[in-house]
Amino acid sequence: MKAVLPASVPVNQTVRKGRLSPFVFTLLAFIIFVAILYGQDYFSCSFSSNIINLDDHRLLKLSDELPFDNNPKPIIKSVELEERKEKEEGSESKSGDQKKGKKKKKKKEEKMLPFAVGKGEEGCDIFSGKWVRDEKNKPMYEEWECPYIQPQLTCQEHGRPDRDYQFWRWQPNSCDLPKFNATLMLETLRGKRMLFVGDSLNRGQYVSMICLLHRLVPEQGKVMESSYDSLTIFRLKDYNATIEFYWAPFLLESNSDNAVIHRVSDRIVRKGSINTHGKHWKGADIIVFNTYLWWMTGLKMKILKGSFKDEEKEIEELSTEEAYRMGMRSMLKWVERTMDLKKTRVFFTSMSPTHSKSVDWGGEPGGNCYNETSMIEDPNYWGSDSRKSIMNVIGEEFSKSKVPISFLNITQLSSYRKDAHTQIYKKQWSPLTPEQLANPKSYADCAALPASSPVLKKDRLFPFFFTLLALVVFVAILYGQDYFSFSFNNLHHDHHVLPPSDRDLPPSDDPKPPIKSVDFEATEEEEMGLTLASEPREEKETKKREKAVALPFAVGKGEEGCDIFSGKWVRDEKNKPNYQEAECPYIHPQITCQEHGRPDRDYQFWRWQPNSCDLPQFNASLMLEALRGKRMLFVGDSLNRGQFISMVCLLHRLVPENGKSMKSSLDSLTVFHLKDYNATIEFYWAPLLLESNSDNPTKHRVPHRIVRKNSINTHGKHWKGADIVVFNTYIWWMSGYKMRILKGSFKDEVQEIEEMSTEEAYRMAMKNMLKWVEKNMEPKKTRVFFTSMSPTHAKSIDWAGKPGGNCYGETTMIDDPNYWGSDCRKSIMRVIDEEFSQSKVPLSFLNITQLSNYRKDAHTQIYKKQWSPLTPEQLADPKSYADCLHWCLPGLQDTWNELLFAKLFYP
Repeated sequence: MKAVLPASVPVNQTVRKGRLSPFVFTLLAFIIFVAILYGQDYFSCSFSSNIINLDDHRLLKLSDELPFDNNPKPIIKSVELEERKEKEEGSESKSGDQKKGKKKKKKKEEKMLPFAVGKGEEGCDIFSGKWVRDEKNKPMYEEWECPYIQPQLTCQEHGRPDRDYQFWRWQPNSCDLPKFNATLMLETLRGKRMLFVGDSLNRGQYVSMICLLHRLVPEQGKVMESSYDSLTIFRLKDYNATIEFYWAPFLLESNSDNAVIHRVSDRIVRKGSINTHGKHWKGADIIVFNTYLWWMTGLKMKILKGSFKDEEKEIEELSTEEAYRMGMRSMLKWVERTMDLKKTRVFFTSMSPTHSKSVDWGGEPGGNCYNETSMIEDPNYWGSDSRKSIMNVIGEEFSKSKVPISFLNITQLSSYRKDAHTQIYKKQWSPLTPEQLANPKSYADCAALPASSPVLKKDRLFPFFFTLLALVVFVAILYGQDYFSFSFNNLHHDHHVLPPSDRDLPPSDDPKPPIKSVDFEATEEEEMGLTLASEPREEKETKKREKAVALPFAVGKGEEGCDIFSGKWVRDEKNKPNYQEAECPYIHPQITCQEHGRPDRDYQFWRWQPNSCDLPQFNASLMLEALRGKRMLFVGDSLNRGQFISMVCLLHRLVPENGKSMKSSLDSLTVFHLKDYNATIEFYWAPLLLESNSDNPTKHRVPHRIVRKNSINTHGKHWKGADIVVFNTYIWWMSGYKMRILKGSFKDEVQEIEEMSTEEAYRMAMKNMLKWVEKNMEPKKTRVFFTSMSPTHAKSIDWAGKPGGNCYGETTMIDDPNYWGSDCRKSIMRVIDEEFSQSKVPLSFLNITQLSNYRKDAHTQIYKKQWSPLTPEQLADPKSYADCLHWCLPGLQDTWNELLFAKLFYP
């Protein structure tokens, strides 16, 4: 990416505009995060013309926010725009009830802001507060970790001796800022375009946002590119998203629009020219504007009435305030005409202070930010560089606007941070003179330059400050209002789920018993959050439909008529495997095939392709965010443990080392703890689900398996409180004998045991499991899955191989689309179907059997840890000890989790 040179413009009294560290920009980025995601009335400054009557218009007063006249901290009253249509649509002739109904409707609409996932705290002004030291959580990244920071902002690289400026966190007076959540921000940006428009300060905020997010994106999934000089694009390939910066320091067309060469002696701005740049902003979903410093020339502004191409140019001079007002009006008009306010968000960032005069904070005359390592403690401090008259213009124009714009008032909190500028610790674009070297404050990036200097440099803030901006943007976007509530946990929280109904079972001679997944899809109206209208006689049916639409964790709908379990395997070396075996330290040695000498890797490069649709791509960031504050539990045998390990491997790379741990709290339970998410992914060993004599997770080889009747609570008491449960049980029932069922207790001296057929014993287990789910799982908040039988490929004659063979040496899959192995009992599939169809509880069925049947190549075979020494006879005949039950990782079970992902989020 091209380095952008500092701007320079000679003026009568040239001022070098102060640059603050990327740390401050990080805070600004966080403010945007807050504004987007939690942009409730408490701080979202959408100015309305109706700001006088506070009783009638739920207006928010951002006290001590913007300077007017002689008050060092005056007030702009703000409101998330209440459309003027309410006033226009009302009439004196309407009844009081009608007016009341309309106001109620408008009030409901007022609460909604795109991208919001929650509400901010009532009465909280996040811009009013103080800086608190927080060495535990700050900085949010190290300078060297982000390769996208420009050299004029990398203070540590350029020798700054202290780091104290990085360890401060902004603390609002009456509430807390939500913690910046990179995974949530990335998921919010999926399929979207986020655009920063303005000068180098906004570019710093843009870079900060990238630094906060890029670590969660693999190298091949991100790229920084420029489509032309003014536009820089950070592309998130897997998210089909971009974060962009567009250079337009005045927003309007000017003679300073070249992103690299913009040193001009006299700045000229073309009147009414917003579309010159604005045509490149169309289609953005989130826009963050800024413009201030480039208007501050110390002279009147020259305004061009015609075109820069005119031979004779008609230029008039306006005061800075009137010229700036013209810029604000043009911006607001462009937003009104171009942005769809039901789908997009617009932000405007206030002026950034420069700290170029130390006398402002009681320092020695002639000084500036150079060598400043502490902040200003006076809560009423307001620097002379931040013009109150410009704040007045913003307040006046925004208050008359017909469009909602969230105002990010970073001026006051940034005014305290004289310690956070780049000072002299940056790349110098021109050689320093002996005079400058002798007097560092003369070229410190924040202070006034000698009148003879030809350079007027743009403000720069350290990553610290830009990070603050990113954090605030985050909160603003995602905690705006209830316009777009993106709840992972309960998308349709007012509905229930109907029990499963239409399932098709094949006749006994059908080689592929297709059991349909028990998921329910929302109607189009319900997906959009609309109320279903119906006549009184239809109300009962309507309520029934409403009950059938809600599935917790859903974020969308699966494609109509798509069976994701019916399809084929396609080779995909670009996207497979999802991870490397060596990258995941949690894989058990019994499934680390490469480590144990498997010579081929071909089994890793296959992707499951449904016949009539596509699987949603597994999104680790979405999964992690969905698990925030949650417990995901896999219950069953070693095959389910393999799926549990696969899920951990798919997610753990996005979690820092100090944020995760694997441990066992008791013999049967293994817990992967995600500390920063307050979440766990767990595996509980219960191969028969019911209590049995095979329940020890390490010593379970017994000559005769015994299952205790109706004993689901023996293990089930440890499953309570789980938000997502994935059950499996099959292979342990396949003993080849009748199942022994204990009627009493394993502690009884005389045990009463009866024998049942495998099918009847399995039916007993299914009834117990479904009864436990009905009693213990809340359908409005939790999800339950059941994974079908996993094939073993123990008999090569099943696929027309040589007699006596098995999976050993198999490196290709089975091509016959109708193949069904003899080890997968159709009678068990029928039991599952019969019991699930009578169930009162919703259960999603993961039918992995058919797609796994094709994969005779994907087993561990002999490439695993052998727990007992091999005999000479075994060594002479490898197929005699080949493991055709378990699967290599990475491999097939990653696909099982992709199917689980699809059913969890897109039922």
